[in-house]
Amino acid sequence: MNERIARLLAWTRARFVKTAPPPRPTPPRPPQPAVISLPHSGAMWASPSQLPAPECTCPAPPGTYVVDMRLGRLGQVIGHGGPKLQLRPPAGGPPWAAESGAVRAATDAERLSAKVRAVNARGRWGK
Repeated sequence: MNERIARLLAWTRARFVKTAPPPRPTPPRPPQPAVISLPHSGAMWASPSQLPAPECTCPAPPGTYVVDMRLGRLGQVIGHGGPKLQLRPPAGGPPWAAESGAVRAATDAERLSAKVRAVNARGRWGK
């Protein structure tokens, strides 16, 4: 009788007791932040997407997004005349002129943000 119970228990354990699942692979580590040095504050931590964008080689072709570093505004190039660029806000508004040496190319994040703002402005005001 004990042998029969032992076989029944062994069969039950084999059939219904779950084994531990295989270990999950570890996710890849995020990139380490880069250290950039600034003239006024020594060093600052920044992720790779926050590093300064390369300087714009102007005149930029119309339709490109640039940042006017003098005003801190993002604009789309609509034309140029000599050393000045004509910029307009992505969501619409009055254009302004910027020196070609005082602008830099917009980063991917800045361009995406500007396009989202423009689409939202069109949807909100029915343009």
